[in-house]
Amino acid sequence: MKGILLTALGLLIIVVTLRDVVHELFHPERTGSISAAVMRANWAVMRRAARWHRRLLYDAGPLMLIAVATTWTALFTIGWALIYAPRLPSGFHVDAGLPVGSTHGAWTAFYISVATLATLGTGDFAPQFPLLRVLFPIESLVGAAMITAWISWVLSIYPVLSDRRAFTRGVAVFQRAHPAPHDAVREEPPEAVAEALRSFTEQLLSVGSQLQQSRVTYYFQDADTERNLACELPYVIELADAAAAADDVAPAVRYQGRTLLLAIDDVLREIGSEFLDMDHAAPAEVLAKLRADQLLERY
Repeated sequence: MKGILLTALGLLIIVVTLRDVVHELFHPERTGSISAAVMRANWAVMRRAARWHRRLLYDAGPLMLIAVATTWTALFTIGWALIYAPRLPSGFHVDAGLPVGSTHGAWTAFYISVATLATLGTGDFAPQFPLLRVLFPIESLVGAAMITAWISWVLSIYPVLSDRRAFTRGVAVFQRAHPAPHDAVREEPPEAVAEALRSFTEQLLSVGSQLQQSRVTYYFQDADTERNLACELPYVIELADAAAAADDVAPAVRYQGRTLLLAIDDVLREIGSEFLDMDHAAPAEVLAKLRADQLLERY
């Protein structure tokens, strides 16, 4: 009976972990994932430490990738170890040179599971039961797939960060050229202003969509505040407000200004709901909480 319960628990852990891997890599918009909890817990710890030494916050994103991978590996290892443990040593052909104490127990099951998941295999334990002979190659395949998926996940993050930085740097350059948004809306050629507003809208919606699809990128912070979304959005909001409310500008400028305001509202509400536990909050409140969450109050 004990063996059945351990096997059932091991299978449950494996299935839940597989579900989390699939959700994080292919359906990250779904909630309730283990990886999301791991990221939030790590972010809370890093934020607390960064209040004493801010540079620690810049390492939060990479450390979360490692933490999530470690969590997945640990859960898979434990899951399969729970299946192997009740079947030691009778379910295996054990090397005759091993001490008796090394042929059974939790640590032995854990050792077999780690070696199999890492696709290294173990020469001193060979499965004999039909079920175990099937599970061994399956675990190795899952281990290889997980390593490949994690590397692909890491590589997919950097284009997202690059696009976000391109948007924020573009806003920073525009701001240096036009420190006063109201003057920019009225003094520059209407076609140029409308095109700038349209470009900001398109880029911001892309940033929001990418953030939803790659949640871990929220935790990647830049030392250069010109690359930080929360630092550049106030200017974008002021620019959009100036364009949307102006009566003495071209209709295209007012239209693009209203569109940009809607895009800002959409992105901030998504950020508030997904990362800040602020469902249905006003955009201004979300932006203030976002700056506080990323320790940007002084910038």
